[in-house]
Amino acid sequence: MLATKKKERKKEQRVKRKADAAAAAGDGGAKEKRLNTFLVFSQKKREEVKAKFPGVSARVLQEHLGKMWQTLSVSDRAAFKAD
Repeated sequence: MLATKKKERKKEQRVKRKADAAAAAGDGGAKEKRLNTFLVFSQKKREEVKAKFPGVSARVLQEHLGKMWQTLSVSDRAAFKAD
């Protein structure tokens, strides 16, 4: 009987800790950071690059996106400015 109460108490503490951790992980009303232009570019072009290079790893995919980004002119990069 004592062991059962002890188990219940530990379970309640575990649930409370999880709830506290989830609350602490929340944004707390903070503003969301804006994405930089390269990240916006990556989001918009990722599927296109994936189709061009099927089966490559995420790292290789990111390398291709980086090379594409480097070849863009400043005016072309401005088109991907975050809103």
